Amino acid sequence: MRMNGQQLKERLERDIGFEANRARMLAEDSASAEISTYWRGKKLPEIDNTSISNLAKASLIAGLAGRQKVLDILQKLLAPTSKESNIHEIATEITALVLDHQSIINLSRHRASCVNAHLNLLEYDSTLLQIYSTILQDTEIKKVQKISTELTLRTIGSIKDLDKWITDVHLLLSQISDDSRTESNERARKGLISRKAISTYRNQWELFVHEKIYPNFGQSINEKEVNPLSLKLDNLEKGVARSWSTIMNDISEVKTTSEFQKRIASTVSSKTVIYQDLGTYDFEITGRPLKIQISNSGITKLQVNQFTKAMKAQFLSYDGKSTFNVASQINGHVITVAMQNAKKSDLPQIENMLLTLL
Repeated sequence: MRMNGQQLKERLERDIGFEANRARMLAEDSASAEISTYWRGKKLPEIDNTSISNLAKASLIAGLAGRQKVLDILQKLLAPTSKESNIHEIATEITALVLDHQSIINLSRHRASCVNAHLNLLEYDSTLLQIYSTILQDTEIKKVQKISTELTLRTIGSIKDLDKWITDVHLLLSQISDDSRTESNERARKGLISRKAISTYRNQWELFVHEKIYPNFGQSINEKEVNPLSLKLDNLEKGVARSWSTIMNDISEVKTTSEFQKRIASTVSSKTVIYQDLGTYDFEITGRPLKIQISNSGITKLQVNQFTKAMKAQFLSYDGKSTFNVASQINGHVITVAMQNAKKSDLPQIENMLLTLL
């Protein structure tokens, strides 16, 4: 097998996009099946599959925003027959139930971020220039362009060639993110990968390319090289959902962990402070609905800027088809964004809308 760097880049882009979509769909399907089992076991009022699916999608959203969406759905489904305390308990148990599935989506996003950070370097005229033009000097930009072009034109015809290409792509990312350039450049420090994280980026990058491309060169994958995410997705694809008794045992076990108790305590204590002061705004961008929730007081321009960076980072693993959900709690205040079929060009408009709401 022979291919050049550009063909390899395009293949890896398809693979990481497919994997992100697979992770989301399998996590949602598995969470839906287990929430359905939980719902019947609790003998709660009968609901349709759409409501179950909506609960699953909401519960897989991390943090305060996800728990609030679950509570909102449960309020509509159960408020006529259940006490407020019971609804909060059900929300807590559903949150505990989907914790493993939520971790799969988080693993997928992290892996996609690490891989895309490398692939972005091979698209000089768009992503590379957009990301690093404010960080690199003109002379450095020219050097990066030369290296990027060589990497896309390079012929890969063997495992040895592939390993060299993997190393060289990472070396370019490592050089750009060198800490020395951040000493007098605050703006640069916010846009670069830290020295502490760069080794993780390398490991994720190498494992992904090995897993996806090695078999094409007749090279088998060592069990130690298989990413835990791939193993988890394979297990979910088998479709073996937990039973009612296993679900309740697992929920009980998760609820006793200190990490989960801290998470729930923070959402409960924050609810009266934050969500009573939360404004909801519905917009449209070229006919596509956009929902923004933002604390009505206390949000600053700096916090919007921080949220925007998180939004751009999350977009790297977005499949472009499902709902693009981003949520953040910053200094006790909440910002959430939800948009169907979001595009990269929408992000600056969303940022401007957030700024107008301050």
